[in-house]
Amino acid sequence: MGNNPGPGASDVAPKSGKRKRGYKSSRDACGRFVSSDELETVCRLCGSLEVVKSGFNFTKEGTKQRYKCNDCGCTFTPTSNLVKRNRFSDGADKDVREAKIAGLRKFRRLVEKEIYSLLDFGLYPQAKYSTENFLDMMTHMAITHDFAENGSKTFRLIAKRENPSADDLLWHLAKFSREEVERRFVAVFDRIFQIANEAIPLRGKRFDVVVDFHDWQCHCKGGEGVIDIPRKKGASKGYRFATINIVKPGFRFTLLALPVRKHSEMIGAVEKLLKFAMRWIKINRVYCDRWFYKREIVRIFKRLKVKFIIRALESTKIKKIIRTIGSLPVVMDHELTGHCPPYGREKVKLFIVKSEDEESGMMYFITNSNVNEKNADRFAKLYRRRWGIETSYRVKGDFKPKTTSRRYAIRLFYFMFSVCLYNCWVLVNLTVGMTLLKFVPSEPFITAKFFGAILYLPSSPFDPG
Repeated sequence: MGNNPGPGASDVAPKSGKRKRGYKSSRDACGRFVSSDELETVCRLCGSLEVVKSGFNFTKEGTKQRYKCNDCGCTFTPTSNLVKRNRFSDGADKDVREAKIAGLRKFRRLVEKEIYSLLDFGLYPQAKYSTENFLDMMTHMAITHDFAENGSKTFRLIAKRENPSADDLLWHLAKFSREEVERRFVAVFDRIFQIANEAIPLRGKRFDVVVDFHDWQCHCKGGEGVIDIPRKKGASKGYRFATINIVKPGFRFTLLALPVRKHSEMIGAVEKLLKFAMRWIKINRVYCDRWFYKREIVRIFKRLKVKFIIRALESTKIKKIIRTIGSLPVVMDHELTGHCPPYGREKVKLFIVKSEDEESGMMYFITNSNVNEKNADRFAKLYRRRWGIETSYRVKGDFKPKTTSRRYAIRLFYFMFSVCLYNCWVLVNLTVGMTLLKFVPSEPFITAKFFGAILYLPSSPFDPG
């Protein structure tokens, strides 16, 4: 009687030793969870890269992987519509526009109170013009990308009020020393990040960053701060600035910019940038171009315990390696040496991957991360995040006034002021985005032109007046 399976037993599937699961595993062949970097997907709502796997959607077409965004909280599948819809997708454009204007009005008052006060020109109480008048005119020059002479005249027509002349502005800027300009703008950057940290916690969060140098061409033979730069637009002389930038969309702040007056100052500037950035954020990884393929730079990264990916130069040693390798990718131990003191060797990992963008068909990188043949292509794709810095440099150029002055204080103030405006633009998109959408949008929805007009036109209909 115990051997009788009973009625309906033939309709029941026999049990197997291993339970079959109706969904795919989120672990790889090594048994570890797949990270967001390996997902190679972005949020369908906000465009963030901070996405993780979050179960599955069972459809008529089959099982589809579902993802969740850690920034905005929406869930989605790459091949379907959003599970959580955008609350502004029902045609509420008017409400969004009014909310933007209200946010910009509040931000203008904040800039006048918190930022302009740190850039005080040291004017006498009985002076005809205030620091705000000078900075409003400079903002107009930056947005219109104009010279001081013409910018002062056009600003007088637009603002319909008396404003400083070009000579007044340049005379006051020439009074500043390099140290004074640098000190003031470092305080400005600190205040901007404090405001951003109040809107969304940034201190202690992990971000990928890029360290790079920006050149400002100058058609002159020499002068204070002028160094040799790669020839571009007929100029082989110019001014150089070191910058460190966050590469995450929506948070692409320039954490710090420093002037570099000599080639010998470049390596020291890199260490200063990293130490300043580490006051505010935790550096997840640093991306650098070929210039940083140096033993001294790697030594700084290791001393500060920072992970890095650096494009490698096609040196004689690497050319010999290429002749002996077979299939790609290739990962091997590598050493950076030098013929100048301080002597020593720095051990790194060299990995070579295929690339259709290069004439040689391959790209070379060095890193101190745990890279192997299986994940080398993923690390090469991570390096592509560095290309977002080119957009930030273009926007900074849009915020930079024109000048032919050879006074270093004026050039330095102009560049640092353009970085300040750029950071304010990123900040207003971050704060207004958090107010409207409850998350940080990956793409700016307040244009630079509109943002600048709000700042320098107190009589604008969008400004509270």
